[in-house]
Amino acid sequence: MSKSHSRIILGVCAVILLAGLGIFAAFMLRKPLVAFYRIPEQHIPAIQAAFGENVLFKLYDNNVSLYSQVREGRKPDIIITSSGQPLKNAESLAAKNVSLSDSLFSNITTSIRTTVAKPQDEGFTALPLLSSHFEIDINVRKMRRTTVKNINTWNDIARFIKESKKQNDDAGMVFAGRDGEVILDFLSALTEAFEGHATYNKAVSIIQDMLQENAQKQRNFNADDIAEKLAKTPDTPLFTAVEFVKKWLKEGLIYPDSFNINKKSLGTFMENNMASVVVMSLADHRDIAHNAIEPFTSIYFPSDITPDSRHFVAPIFYAVPFTNNKKALLKMENLIAVETQETLTRATGLAPVLARCRTPDKQADDARYWVAATNTPLPGLSRETTLSDDQLHALGVALTALIRR
Repeated sequence: MSKSHSRIILGVCAVILLAGLGIFAAFMLRKPLVAFYRIPEQHIPAIQAAFGENVLFKLYDNNVSLYSQVREGRKPDIIITSSGQPLKNAESLAAKNVSLSDSLFSNITTSIRTTVAKPQDEGFTALPLLSSHFEIDINVRKMRRTTVKNINTWNDIARFIKESKKQNDDAGMVFAGRDGEVILDFLSALTEAFEGHATYNKAVSIIQDMLQENAQKQRNFNADDIAEKLAKTPDTPLFTAVEFVKKWLKEGLIYPDSFNINKKSLGTFMENNMASVVVMSLADHRDIAHNAIEPFTSIYFPSDITPDSRHFVAPIFYAVPFTNNKKALLKMENLIAVETQETLTRATGLAPVLARCRTPDKQADDARYWVAATNTPLPGLSRETTLSDDQLHALGVALTALIRR
C-alpha cells in the first residue's frame, strides 16, 4: 500500500473517530427528558422542582394513547404516571433491559411496594413516589354541636348528618358528582368497603372486557350499556354501592345537587360552611383553600371487613424509567431520598411512600398510615382502563342516572 493511500485511510479513521466522539459527547450532554401522563397538573410543578436543573419536561395528552405519543418525537427517559392502566401502559412500552435496584424499595411501605413487585428475575420497573387516598372529610366544628363524639361506622356518619341538619343550615354529605372520575372512585371506595376488593375487580373486568369487545367489533363507546352491566341488577358489582347512594339521597343525607357540583365549586361550597361531610381524594383536598378545609378532619371509608383484608382506593404516582440514561436514573433515584420525599409531600400535600419521613400534617400522615396498615391499594375505577376524559364523564352521567332512577 502506498504512503498516500495510508494517509487517506488514517484521515478517514480520524474523521470517523472524531465524529464518534462528537456523537458520544452530544449524548453525554443531552438533558434527560421526563414526560408526565395522567398526573394532575397542579402536582406537576413540585415534581419538576424535585428533579432539579438540566432536565427537560413534556406533558402528554390524557386523551391520546401513550403508545402514539411515545412514538412521536424524542423518546422520554422517564415517564411520571399514575397507578392502574396508565402504569401498565408505561411499563409495557419501556425498554426491556431497564430495571431498578431492590435497595431503592427497602424503605417504601410494604403495601405500596407490592404494587410494583415483580418476579425475582425481572426486578422492579417502576418507582413509587407519592400517594393520594379517597377519603371522607368530617366537619369537626359541626360535629361538636351534636351528640356524636366518635365516627367509626356509616351509622355514626348518618346520625351526625341528621343532627347537624336539625341544628343549622347544613347540606349533609356533598361531593363533586359532576366529575366522572369522582363518581367512579366514590363507587369504587364504597364497593371495596361493603363487598371487598374481589367485587371491585369484577367491575374492572367488565369495563375492560366491554372496551375490548367494542374495539374488536368496531362499536362506539356506550356509557349506558356499561353502567347497566356494572350496577343495574343485584348480581352486578357496583349494585350495592349505587343502592347505598340512592338510599342516602332519598333520606336527605346526601345533598341532592351534589351531581351538579364540580371540584372547583365544591371548594366554594365548603368555604360557606354548608357541608357536614365531604367525600373527595387527598389530592383534591389539597386544592381547597386552607380556611375552607381547616374545620375538617379525614377518615377512611368505614367497613365491617377487617383491616387485614382492606384494599383502600389510593392512587399512586410512579416514575417509570424508559431508557438506561444514567443521568436520568440518578435524578429519578433521588426522588425516593428522605429529604426529597419530605420536600415532595410538603409541596403537594400528598402522602409519601417512605415508611419513615416527616409529613406536612395529620392528613398526609394518616393517608400514609391507612395504606401501610392494609393491603395493596386500588387505583380506583377511573384509572383502571383507557377511558378518555369525555368517556369518564359519560360513564359518570350514566351511573348517576341509575342512582337517581
